[in-house]
Amino acid sequence: MEICNMLPDVIVTSANYVPFISYYRQVMADELLRDRADEQDASPICSPVLTIFSQAVDEPDIMDALREKWSEEHKALRRSFKKNKGHLKAMFKRILLETVYPLVACSQLPTAVWGDENQEQERYAFIQSVKSRSALDWFSDSEMCHKPLNTAELTFAVLSDYCVT
Repeated sequence: MEICNMLPDVIVTSANYVPFISYYRQVMADELLRDRADEQDASPICSPVLTIFSQAVDEPDIMDALREKWSEEHKALRRSFKKNKGHLKAMFKRILLETVYPLVACSQLPTAVWGDENQEQERYAFIQSVKSRSALDWFSDSEMCHKPLNTAELTFAVLSDYCVT
């Protein structure tokens, strides 16, 4: 329950995503407070983790892929690592970049259509194919089409609509 103490009073989401939102907030706090030279600096932060998670949290099937990969790796951890918050936060960053980033960056991911069962099955099959390969294999595959990399999309604007002041 300690992880829930780091969240706001009201969040409307699946209970399965609460640990990820908590780790996201910890990474955000590190980026905003610890890793900044000046606390008053409001310039954009180049952080793929912050940007990718804010995009993925709106996609339940992508978040489920993150949850599945997390549970696989969490089961394999030794007990001492399961209690180490720094290790878990680093594992969250790594799994997010390995699992979610290829999905967000791929232009071949079928669009989500609410209530269309065929489209949901196509997305599920595509997501499972991405999960079965490493991110390096995925990005180096010449048959896969990726969205063009825009460094502005990897920056997290401190004064954006997603931030509460």
